[in-house]
Amino acid sequence: MKSSTGIAWLMLVVWAALAASVQLAWTHRIVPFGGHLAWWLPDVCLALLVAIAVHVPMRHVMGATLVLAIVRLGFTQDPPAAVLAGYGWVALLVQGLRTGVEVRGVVPRSLIAFAASLGVAVWGQVVHATRHGFQAHGLVPSEEVLAMAQRSLPQALVTCVLVGALGAGMARLPGLSPLYQVRRF
Repeated sequence: MKSSTGIAWLMLVVWAALAASVQLAWTHRIVPFGGHLAWWLPDVCLALLVAIAVHVPMRHVMGATLVLAIVRLGFTQDPPAAVLAGYGWVALLVQGLRTGVEVRGVVPRSLIAFAASLGVAVWGQVVHATRHGFQAHGLVPSEEVLAMAQRSLPQALVTCVLVGALGAGMARLPGLSPLYQVRRF
């Protein structure tokens, strides 16, 4: 690995930490005014993941996902396995779509962000409900999962708009350009 690529990975950690801290600061400012407003905050780390994953070479998608998930763990109380699994399926979704569809455009990128945000938000709620004994069997009924999805729609929509509007800029943050270079043999 060239030193410029190593610095780019370090810069990804810095940008991910900044994104996670912005999201945490927004959450702490919004929650005192009513927790229901927190659902209207975008998932900034996930938006950064989608923006980067649709642009970097395929060999860097899982690495970027792992970096973003690990940084996110420093700013959340969610279980590590839940965060890693949620971000992992987003990376697999992006990689799968990239094999047959052009995903760099505004609309595909935004739709991926919507699906990713909705999926990760519902996944987090299901994990939380299961961990805290939602039922004696530890299972979450399907009606409750649908209610979780409905609660998560505003966040998914705002994340979708964020990635649609700023996704190309988020993917080209200063210091990340070596991650986009194609290997020359």
